[in-house]
Parts: sequence; structure tokens; C-alpha cells
Amino acid sequence: MSANQADLDGVANIYTLKASVSRGLLATVTGTILILDKHVTSIKSGADVAEVTCSVGNPFNASMLIGADGIRSRARFFVDGGAGAASPDEEDGFIEGTFAITYYDVYGHSGFLSSDLERRAVYETHSNAFSTQLIVPSPERYFFLICQKLPNSARTKQQITPQKAEELARRNTDTCLAPAVPYKQAWENKT
Repeated sequence: MSANQADLDGVANIYTLKASVSRGLLATVTGTILILDKHVTSIKSGADVAEVTCSVGNPFNASMLIGADGIRSRARFFVDGGAGAASPDEEDGFIEGTFAITYYDVYGHSGFLSSDLERRAVYETHSNAFSTQLIVPSPERYFFLICQKLPNSARTKQQITPQKAEELARRNTDTCLAPAVPYKQAWENKT
């Protein structure tokens, strides 16, 4: 969701969320703004606030920041204090022995999806090699995440190409993210 600084004036809580933590936060916090698809260039943390600057130059103040692209995220470079890396753009910019990656994620968001979906609900689908989450904060907005298990764990950056994301969508077109909502429908409607 795009937001500019004027949209954020007077807002107490700004969150960048990974789908797996949204259930509790969306259920308990009011006045929440979700900010997605931002390229983080710096993070400054204080006692009660984190200031996040994005590549477009606009800073956001947040009560909480959660890296949205997993354990190898760009935000992790800043959380780790840059340990073992010259920059967050370094190909494998984390010290040896860091977390192994076992899944790759594809995500998206858009507006209206289905009138049958419950407002402020998280729908999940799980199997041995596949997991999905569909988050519906309101009838006008949804977010989805699909996780596919890698054949082997990795300790280096795994880039998911648009072609690989499309292939994953094609393989799972009929998988339901929620009752009567196939993955294909969420994927084709994403913005």
C-alpha cells in the first residue's frame, strides 16, 4: 500500500508486516497503516520509535518494523548492524553460519477479491512443501503470501524471478487460499 508523509501525520502506529504476524496485530491494534513494497535504505531506532528511510527519500516513523521479505531481508542488514557485509546490496551480505533459507515466498496485494471473505481475517493453507496466507483487513483490500519449499536449504540469496513466480502461480492455480477463492484469482487480481 502506498502512503506519503502527509498520509502519516498524526498516525501513532505504522507497520510493515509479514503475513505470519498480522493476525494478532490486525486484531488488536487500531489506526494501523500497512506499508508494503518499500525499498529500505536506512533504519534509525530510538526508545519508542523506528525511523525508516526508503529509496525514494521519504522517512516513515513507526512503532514497529517487521521485515517483509524474510530472514535474508534488506532490513536484516540494518538489524544486524551490517555485521559481515560491506552494504545491504552485497550478494551474500551476512556472516557465515546465518540462518538457512528453506522456502521462497511470492506475495501480492490488491483491492476487492470476494464478498464471501470475512473482514479482518487470515486464511491459511498448509502442506508439506507449500503454505499460503490470505489476509483480508477489509472488503476493499487483501494481501497474500505463498511459500514454496526449496529442494535444498541455502545460505545465499535466492532471487525469485517474475518467470518463477508465474510458474508457481500456474502450478497452484486451483489451490484455495480461502473458501471459493483459488490462488489463480488472487494472483490475477494483484496490483
